Amino acid sequence: MRALIAGLLGCLLFTPATVFGDENPQLAGLDIDITRLSIEELLNVKITSVSKRPEQITHAPAAVYVLTSEDIRHSGVTSVPEVLRLVPGVHVARIDANKWAVSIRGFNGQTANKLLVLIDGRSIYDPLFSGVLWETKDVMLENIERIEVVRGPGGTLWGANAVNGVINIITKNARQTQGGLVAAGAGTEERFINWRYGYELAENHYIRVYGKGFEKDPGFVEGGADDRSSMGQAGFRYDGTLTNSDTLMIRGDFYDGSFGYPDEAARGEREGKGGNLLGLWARPLDNGGGMSAQMAYSHTELDDPVLGEVRDTYDFEFQHDLPRIGDHEIIWGVTYRRTHDDIRSSSLLGLTPDHRTDSVTGLFVQDDIALSRSVYLTVGSKFESNDYTGSEVQPNIRLAWRINSTDTFWAAVSRAVRTPSRLESDFVIQMPDGSTFAGGGNMDSEELVAYETGVRFNLTKELYMGVTAFYNEYDRLFTVEGSTLGNRAGGNTSGVEVAAVYVPAASWKISVGYSYLNMNLKLDRDSLDDPSTRIAGTEGQNPEHQAFVRLGTRLFKHYELDVAVRYVDELPALNVPSYTVADLRLARRINDNLELSIVGQNLFEDRHFEWGGNQVTQVEDSMHIKILYNF
Repeated sequence: MRALIAGLLGCLLFTPATVFGDENPQLAGLDIDITRLSIEELLNVKITSVSKRPEQITHAPAAVYVLTSEDIRHSGVTSVPEVLRLVPGVHVARIDANKWAVSIRGFNGQTANKLLVLIDGRSIYDPLFSGVLWETKDVMLENIERIEVVRGPGGTLWGANAVNGVINIITKNARQTQGGLVAAGAGTEERFINWRYGYELAENHYIRVYGKGFEKDPGFVEGGADDRSSMGQAGFRYDGTLTNSDTLMIRGDFYDGSFGYPDEAARGEREGKGGNLLGLWARPLDNGGGMSAQMAYSHTELDDPVLGEVRDTYDFEFQHDLPRIGDHEIIWGVTYRRTHDDIRSSSLLGLTPDHRTDSVTGLFVQDDIALSRSVYLTVGSKFESNDYTGSEVQPNIRLAWRINSTDTFWAAVSRAVRTPSRLESDFVIQMPDGSTFAGGGNMDSEELVAYETGVRFNLTKELYMGVTAFYNEYDRLFTVEGSTLGNRAGGNTSGVEVAAVYVPAASWKISVGYSYLNMNLKLDRDSLDDPSTRIAGTEGQNPEHQAFVRLGTRLFKHYELDVAVRYVDELPALNVPSYTVADLRLARRINDNLELSIVGQNLFEDRHFEWGGNQVTQVEDSMHIKILYNF
């Protein structure tokens, strides 16, 4: 395979640009190259995940980081978790060849439950364990417009489980993806193909359809592993302008895949399939402000040797942006979620009852107040009612001093909660001695009070930086109390996150990220839990230091070179040493519509651990070639 890649690399380097068409370094069929943008243009990116309304990223009173479609293309990676490695403060660890642990500001694990992930505003966490099964939540990377990552609580607008952060994956409007695209690749570890086609149904009415599939080889473990995976997915998106400037977006996805365990002979294979449908209507108001309504339905089936799940979920949200009233900009809205599951138990683990219907009702309100021409105060709260803990209140207050058009100082105090999951509440395990270990039906919500401050500023016209510091106080954290579960732990975390972008010339971009995390957890005096497991184990599976440097440049008009070097500190609780690896991408733009690239990932080391435990394989270095063709 590497000999083949070497040959293709030679072709990539020496193929004339005119073989397939006229020379055009703009590559009109692809997105604009972000390495050609100035700092000013980069900072004009609009985001919506902080205030649920469009705002300039430099003005947002939160620790927010945006990955654009061009950041994703230049990374050369093939999955969303790999893209998230490029965000300061986000810990991404590959558990085996198909499973991931992703978290923000600590508490990582395969079922990390203090992070809310959305696709176009639709929550994709699984109420069974309040986490995200990343292996089944795939997105065609070429369809992503941007990924907004908010580090810190987002419960005021997004509700429970938005404790340590919010990741909102926003896909492109169908109008932006007219015509066809094929992205295909093969390498030492995986094969994949993505395609889409967009067309205009009528004036101001656009649609695209897409399909994707992949096969991934198993990871490395002595004696061999069986954690290979494969999945197929297809979907569509429609965007139209209706009467009175109303807009309507409808999108849907359908997937089916299989995901092996390293010791498949002992544990079997996990299979997952499902689909979702999302509709969003929006209307701007003549006197300013606007209204929107979103409805979503999702069906998921997970067939695991230990536990099976079939789930149907319905979501509704209405939002009203009021016209500006003096110095006040107010938004409010209501949310409703209803989810029904059927659980298949095994001899190892069961849930009682085996089917259940739960609902969550919420109301949110937030006011942005202009105290002066440069100082803005944001106050708001979300009020929710759920079937596990009853009523929850999640307020926040944020202050922003817009020093000038690019420099902002901000500070915030927020409260957020993580409600118990279905698994925590209702699981039952029969122990070998005949006793029962069961879920905590009287568990409370885990609680966070977060204190944050940050500054974004231009050092020069070529260099922009952002620095965030935080201190989090946790209470009522999950514990094991004898034969059941409880909430008898707490403590604090603190840290610093730094991000910088340097654009010294039109064809160069350098990004730097660093994060420091300190965790100090403790059990309550009356807790029966084991501190070596609950405290040292939790603290020791999150890196204290993380850092990356990314460089992107255009060479000789037709070539792009991207290099990313990542450092992740040790995970002492999992016996995972620190590691430094590099990703490299070299691309050749053949003509207006065709790009050929070669990508190396996890270089510097033949293989390394990113997670621990008995059922974990090592991550191997890999290479693949990719062809991107627009028509």
